[in-house]
Amino acid sequence: MLTTRATISDSYVHGQAHGRALSELCRLRNARVPWLVFVAAGLNAELSTTNKVGGIVLIGAAYSAASALNDRADVEADRLNGRTDRPLVSGELSDRDVRSVVVAASAGVVMSQLLLSQPSAFAVTALALAIGVGYSVEPFALQRRGLVGLIALSWCYLGAPLLLALGAKGAGVSLAMGMVGAGVLAHKDFRDLNGDLHAAKRTLLVRRGAMLTTRIAVAVAMVGLVGLAAIHGASWWAVPGAFTLICLSAMAVAGHKANLWMMSRVALVATAVLVAIQ
Repeated sequence: MLTTRATISDSYVHGQAHGRALSELCRLRNARVPWLVFVAAGLNAELSTTNKVGGIVLIGAAYSAASALNDRADVEADRLNGRTDRPLVSGELSDRDVRSVVVAASAGVVMSQLLLSQPSAFAVTALALAIGVGYSVEPFALQRRGLVGLIALSWCYLGAPLLLALGAKGAGVSLAMGMVGAGVLAHKDFRDLNGDLHAAKRTLLVRRGAMLTTRIAVAVAMVGLVGLAAIHGASWWAVPGAFTLICLSAMAVAGHKANLWMMSRVALVATAVLVAIQ
C-alpha cells in the first residue's frame, strides 16, 4: 500500500513538473499583449462573441506553436546564453514534446476557423502562421534575417491581432504598428548577444553592431508612427507613441538600457491598445 501511494505521489509530482515545463515552452503569458490588442480592437469593431472567442483561441494556439518551434531552433544559442529556464535546454522536455505542442496547437487553429468570420480570418491566419513558422524554421529562419525578421515578428505580435479584428480596413494600420513594434523589439537581442554570436545567429544586432542597431530602431519606429498618423489620424495614441520614440532615441545616444527598454515596451503596448480602440 505504501509503495502504491508513493508511486501515485511520484507520478503526480512528475505530472506537475511536466505541465509547468510545457507551459514554459508555450509561454502563453507572453500572448497577453496580442490578446489585449485583439480584444480591444474587437470591442471597437463590435465583433460578435463567437468571433472574439475564435480570435482568442487562434492567438493562443498560434503563439504556442511558434514559441515551441522557436525554442527548438534556438536550443544551441539558449544553452550558450545560460537560459536554463527553457525546458529544452534544461532537459525537462524533448523534441517529442515540441511535436505534441505543434499538433495540439494545429487542432486549436483549425477549431478557431469555425468560429471566425471567413474568408478574411483564414487569410490572416495563413499569413501569421507562415511568418510564425518561417521565423524559426529553415530555410527561411526570419530571425536570422535582421530587420526583416524583426518587422515580421512585431507584425505577428501587434499587427496581426489588429488585422484579425478590423479586417481589410485595418491593413495599413497593422503594418504601421508592426513597424513601431520592430523598433522596440530591436533591443530584445542585447540580452542574448553572447550566445547569438557563438551560434552564428545573424540578428540585426549581430549584423550591424550595437550603435547602428539602436539608430535603425529609432528610424523604423519613426516610420511606423508617421504611417499611423497618416492612416489613422493623430489621437491619444500619439502620446505613448511619442514616449516610445523618446526612449528609443535616448538609447540611440546612450546605448541600450534595460530600464529605458522596459519603458518603451510599456509605451508600445499602450500605443497599440489606443490605436485599437480609437
